[in-house]
Formats: sequence, C-alpha cells, structure tokens
Amino acid sequence: MIVFLDFDGVLHSEPCARDELFCHLPLFEEVLREYPAVQVVISSAWRLAYRHRPISRLREHFSPDISGRIIGVTPDYRRANETMAPNGLGLFTRHWECVDWLRAHRSDGAPWLAIDDREYLFAPCCGNLILCDSAVGFTAAHACELRARLGQASLLDQVRQMVQESGCPAGFDADAWLKSWLAEPLPALDGTLPGAWLEQPEGQAMVFSILRRMQSGAYS
Repeated sequence: MIVFLDFDGVLHSEPCARDELFCHLPLFEEVLREYPAVQVVISSAWRLAYRHRPISRLREHFSPDISGRIIGVTPDYRRANETMAPNGLGLFTRHWECVDWLRAHRSDGAPWLAIDDREYLFAPCCGNLILCDSAVGFTAAHACELRARLGQASLLDQVRQMVQESGCPAGFDADAWLKSWLAEPLPALDGTLPGAWLEQPEGQAMVFSILRRMQSGAYS
C-alpha cells in the first residue's frame, strides 16, 4: 500500500504558526507503525522547495523509524498539458500526479490512498482520498479512517490468499466479496458489522481471526 501524503492542512493546519508545524505528525506515525508494509510518497508542495536531495530533506521531518519508509515524491504537473493526463484527470492535478507515480513505480491495480486537504485536486468522489479540513488537519477521526482503510487492504490480501489456497475459483471477486462481508451483521461479533471493527487494532485482530476460522471451517 502506498500513502500519498500532503503536509499543509494535514500534518498541521493551514495557515500555521512556525512552532506548530508537523504537530499532527505523531498521530499519523502512530497509525503507520501498525502497518510496517505501508510506504509513503510525498505529494505536498514542500517537495518542490528542495531542489537538491528532496527525499532526504523531507525525511528529516519524520521519526527515524518512519523516515526510511518515505520512498519518493510525486511529479510536478502544475504546468503540464492536461490533454496528456490519463482517464480525464487533467483538471485534477494531484490525482494525476499520484496515478502517474504509480504507473512508473508499481504494477497495475496497486492499492493506494491520498491524505489531502484539497478535494478539488482529485476527481469527484475519489474513493482513494482521505480528506482533511485545512483549518484543522489530521485528527483522531482521520486516524481511525486511515486505520480502517489500511486494515481493509490487509484483509483483502488475506482473502485473496485464502482463495488461492482453496483452489482459486474462476471468476471470484475477492474485493466485492469482502466489501459485502464487512457490511453484513456477523453472529461471531454479536450481530455487529465486521467493518465497524476496523478502526482499532484490537478490532482488526478479531476480524482477521474470524476470517482464518472461516477458512478452517469453524464458521460458515
């Protein structure tokens, strides 16, 4: 999973006093530590301020155990010809930059999220966007949303592995099955929705355990 990260309006409010810069970074890093495989690409305009060694300079803002997971920066398409954008993204510059970074560095269909405060830079109803209020930044509610999104991506990997181990039935749509399963009341969770358990690590562990038991036949 790749997370495209903005700074202004996310890791701190915008505008922001100098002594409050990156005040929300500890909360973001707290979630990231729960998902060691997640990597970060900087989409913030801060990436344009460093002409030399931009990734190294940007890493300096992060904790030592997180900085190594900052693996790149998005391209700059602010002045690009919008007719060159894929899938009609010419009017949505940051979305276009994220998609093109993925095309250059990841295989088709690679999962990604963007955390940003500018909705207009992304295509309408972009399902990959976690939207922050620029006057507030990344909050506990956003941390729960990020945790739930990353947990669902991990669950999807588990479901796909289960399908492969079971013989990989032709035509099985793991993504559609998981979304449906997460939205249905589950007796093993006292009739609650599995999706509602994904906002906290303990709840995710419970849902992961239930999936493993389903594979072994303990639940139907």
